[in-house]
Amino acid sequence: MTTAISKIPPRLTAGDEGLHAPPPEAADRLFADTVWLSAHDPATGIWGISQMHIATNRGYGRFQSLFWIDGVGQMYTGKQIGGLEYGQTHWSDGAMRYEVLEPFESVRLSLDNARFAFDLTYTARHPAFDYDDCVGGSPLDGLKPAAGVHGGHYEQAMQATGTFEIRGGPKAGDVRRIDTIAHRDHTWSDRFSGSAPWEYPAGKSGALHYWLVLQFPERNINVTGFYDLSALGIHRPVDQVGGFESTVAGTRPVVSCVADPGGPPPLGPEGFERFRIGFSDVEVITVRATHTEAIAKLRMLGEDDTESRLNDYERFCSLVIEETGEEGHGVLEHSTLPPEPRWLV
Repeated sequence: MTTAISKIPPRLTAGDEGLHAPPPEAADRLFADTVWLSAHDPATGIWGISQMHIATNRGYGRFQSLFWIDGVGQMYTGKQIGGLEYGQTHWSDGAMRYEVLEPFESVRLSLDNARFAFDLTYTARHPAFDYDDCVGGSPLDGLKPAAGVHGGHYEQAMQATGTFEIRGGPKAGDVRRIDTIAHRDHTWSDRFSGSAPWEYPAGKSGALHYWLVLQFPERNINVTGFYDLSALGIHRPVDQVGGFESTVAGTRPVVSCVADPGGPPPLGPEGFERFRIGFSDVEVITVRATHTEAIAKLRMLGEDDTESRLNDYERFCSLVIEETGEEGHGVLEHSTLPPEPRWLV
């Protein structure tokens, strides 16, 4: 008789699917839960992600969905004012709605928008991974000074199923069935609560981080690491790499990740497209992007709705593991400073 593997990491509880109260040291700072979900289904011509930044202690949430439909980019952004409580497991701005159906097992995400709409259920493929279980601890201290108090962060391989309706353009009226491997994450922190510099050093720029979402039929891989921003006068830890691989049997930690070939970190939207990833059992694999569908830029805001805090680029792409030939798809994300444009007015 086999024993079912829990989808919930040991230090987390079902309550961590909901909205978190800030710890005492961040009580007077912008503190928010951020949720991200992918929805790439190459067979249907649909590539996209959705992200929500829910700041309960400020009484608002920000929503965005960025989709490429048959190669054409379409965006939605919205904002919820009020109606938020700590512990809540559902939220909506009136058009986009997120709901936890069963903690660490399934969530529902829907959007009713003028140009496109969807109704997707995300069901767990594998156990979730708590970033506090990274070898050496969570690398997310590398977000300083953008986030001084990092409450928690977990990620999970999912299966996204449902419908996607096209409401504009030459295929208006099409309703396509989505059934694809997917990924989600949930973070709670005081990200972007600190003030940005009055001005950034003239003529200088730097790469901040990379985040890899690598989805394959039999396994899911996620990696986070940071770059050196000392050229911009920002000094913080950058040598910690974290992440995991998950399968139906459980998870194993990532201990290293390097871009191949190496060289200076990327300062434009494209970023690196090939990475060598090492695991805690010494295996190393090489993951490469074989096709890029689009490069999206996330809206990354602090207290001020008009100030972009960094450039955050996401490459939506098809992938291959070179050593095994496994094919999949996912996101290669990286960020840079200073933000361009800084002011969204």
